[in-house]
Amino acid sequence: MSRAKLSFWVIGALALLVPLAQLAQSEVLLDEGFCTDVIGSGGWTASDASVFVNVDSCWLRIGSDGAVNDYADKLGPFTLPFVIEWRVRTFSGEGSYTSLPKLEFYWGPSPNDGYHITYSQKPGDGWLFGFWTDIHILGPTSWNEWRTVKAVIRSDGGELFVKRDGDTAFTPIATATWAIPSVIERLSLSQHTDDVSDFDYIRVTTFWSCFESQLDDYVYGLEVYKGQLIAAGSFVHAGDLTVNYIAAYDGTTWSPLGTGMDNGAFALTVYDGKLIAAGLFTTAGGISAMKIASWDGISWSPIGSRTIDGSLNALAVFEGKLYAGGYYTDSESGDLNYIACWDGLTWSPLASGINGPCTSLAIWDNKLIVGGHFTTAGGTLVNYVAAWDGSSWSPLSSGVNQPVQALGIYNNNLITGGYFTAASGISASRIASWDGSNWSPIGSGMNSIVLAIAVYNGRLIAGGAFTVADDLVANRIAAWDGSGWSSMGSGVNDMIRAFAVLDCDLIAGGYFTEAGNSNCGHVAKWTELMDADGDGLCDSSDNCPSVYNPDQADCDFDGIGDVCDEFICGDTDGSGGDPAVDIDDVVYLINCIFAGGPCPCPPLAGDANCSGGDVPVDIDDVVYLINYIFAGGPAPCDPDGDTIPNC
Repeated sequence: MSRAKLSFWVIGALALLVPLAQLAQSEVLLDEGFCTDVIGSGGWTASDASVFVNVDSCWLRIGSDGAVNDYADKLGPFTLPFVIEWRVRTFSGEGSYTSLPKLEFYWGPSPNDGYHITYSQKPGDGWLFGFWTDIHILGPTSWNEWRTVKAVIRSDGGELFVKRDGDTAFTPIATATWAIPSVIERLSLSQHTDDVSDFDYIRVTTFWSCFESQLDDYVYGLEVYKGQLIAAGSFVHAGDLTVNYIAAYDGTTWSPLGTGMDNGAFALTVYDGKLIAAGLFTTAGGISAMKIASWDGISWSPIGSRTIDGSLNALAVFEGKLYAGGYYTDSESGDLNYIACWDGLTWSPLASGINGPCTSLAIWDNKLIVGGHFTTAGGTLVNYVAAWDGSSWSPLSSGVNQPVQALGIYNNNLITGGYFTAASGISASRIASWDGSNWSPIGSGMNSIVLAIAVYNGRLIAGGAFTVADDLVANRIAAWDGSGWSSMGSGVNDMIRAFAVLDCDLIAGGYFTEAGNSNCGHVAKWTELMDADGDGLCDSSDNCPSVYNPDQADCDFDGIGDVCDEFICGDTDGSGGDPAVDIDDVVYLINCIFAGGPCPCPPLAGDANCSGGDVPVDIDDVVYLINYIFAGGPAPCDPDGDTIPNC
């Protein structure tokens, strides 16, 4: 069919113009770890004078009559990041700016001469946000109605986001240039005596939160298996539930894996579709399993029958085989020296093995990387870290000067953590990066051992026994963004031994019993504002983090979601040029719809009439394009003809 006949065939059709539907965004949920409802109905205790009252471990100063008619403080430290949420009702036409409720964050020498941020209301002007004397109007609000505001101050330099009733997403209010420090010294909620508003509650939330039921002893290993978090360690109970050294968390509760083990479990991985656990145990689920076993979701099974002396502490899968390292030798043949390989049938040595314990394993550059307390591998001097290519050992330059405890991958480089203070003669305090040719320090490092490494939200995360990173206070956990280390809230009160990432949460496990300001039983969650568009996908893995796109459609496979890809609406064949939209685009679209030919990429490039919907491209778009090209109709993406794009 010729183009002229094709145009004649379609030009009489009528296009139904339907405005592009606004996609609803779900609220970003953040775990509330402490200080819940510290100000609320009946929450105040009256006294004869201003007093400090402890509410759920949050100290607040209140007025003598127990009402919020003067001020209420939570005295610091508030470590970043944190969330503050409050609900207030203000009555129309009364009071002045200074008499309305104010929420203030203070830092500096004292509340009077330090710096502060104020968030308030003003009749007729709506919500206000101020930094010192700089006030920004955020928009109108209804009076004599309860209004809820949630504000988030993040850890990366002091960015502040605000979300109010009716908002579909958080709005950035203050950027990192505001340089809020890592500690807010005082939170003040103030109101004068003319009673022009009511506070219903205020919540303060850190990004650390605890699990509903706590584990009763140390956590050494964490893994995600079939959508659940698996924890392994020396614990026996999760709350009141007996789990015996290993447990699964489904997002709500802990549960046992069968009857568990008879002794500690130290390492976890997934191999051949099954969860693998290793440690010091000799039975799993009541079945003999010498230090290592597999769980298929229903029952435990042993892996081989070799008898070893000691414990297994590290697991990895490389080239389809399972590797296990630890503090052990083979008591049968004596050829498994601290590390071994399982091929599905038998255990075998890696040449002559290593001459000391293996504590960590990772896959990098198509090699198995082994770290530990050894100095030789296969008889070759390697100094605490070595590479196995499947048949032979090799050093990583001259290695490091003390044992390696943790391995990870960040920005395509191998990251090592441990006791060491130098790598190949270069100063590197407990953490270093290897690019295949050279070792490099990562900032000024830490003041004590690094025991765990992870990547979360695009940053390198280190955990261990340290309390300082880059000369900053960082209690056992710190984040590296490529230029410097930063603390993660107030950290934890004892060593971190393991990390896992589940959904948008970083999970930490170890010896600690406190995370942030909360009592946690050896495992805790760190949650950041990571889903800005509310589509259920973390920003770090969302191919279009600013626009709601839960389907993650990416027709050209460029890593950018279709809804964020640049395109010219109506240029269905992507040819560009001047004009970008011509009869070739009409033919291309008809070929897509009726002949199974290629379709516009992204699909919205063909949605000339902005109809949206599950099938944005249809015959109406063909008619629309022909009307534009031949009859002077409105341009694509501008159905109302006002020259302003509508979609």
